[in-house]
Amino acid sequence: MSDLIYLDLERIYANLRQFQTSKKLPWRVPDDLKKIALIKTQIGQFPEDLKGPALEAVYRYERIVDHKTAKLRAHISKSYKLLLSNLQSIDPCFKLPTVMSRFRPDINPIAAIYYVCHEVCSTYDPESQLHVWIIATVCDPDFNSSLQRALAHDRQLLKTFATYHKEVYARYTDDVPLEVFHAQQMVEDYGKYIMMFAHLLVMDL
Repeated sequence: MSDLIYLDLERIYANLRQFQTSKKLPWRVPDDLKKIALIKTQIGQFPEDLKGPALEAVYRYERIVDHKTAKLRAHISKSYKLLLSNLQSIDPCFKLPTVMSRFRPDINPIAAIYYVCHEVCSTYDPESQLHVWIIATVCDPDFNSSLQRALAHDRQLLKTFATYHKEVYARYTDDVPLEVFHAQQMVEDYGKYIMMFAHLLVMDL
């Protein structure tokens, strides 16, 4: 056992003796998560009179953490739904009926445009009305600029959301909320969309 761990345990022993008397948790949530982890790994070496209080303290602490993470998950879920409902990339101006009819109704319209353009670029046929039309539409300077502005705006919002909530959630657990994971994936996807639409302007099809 290192000297540092020994000193930490001595402090924990003192905290637990106070806890035996006051029944008040001696550690803050979630600041002292490492102390709880140390107790769980070292409890076999605790003095016998402190093992019971240690188990009780860990149980109470983890219940508090579970309660706080549940509230945080609910907050993250609500915030994410609000964020998604206010993205610029879902503006009706990007809902091209010919494109949208090829996908599920709730798909992000710019994502739908990207998927069609990606397919067209790899199989371009100048005799295909769809191919000629989608390329002409996306390469219209005003429309292309609108696509890229909306994506850049939304990408920054999603990145800020993911970074902030990942840091807050990490104070309680190593898990990553599904909403944060999804937002991170969208940040990557939107980066690809921007590159595709910029590339189309200079492609020779």
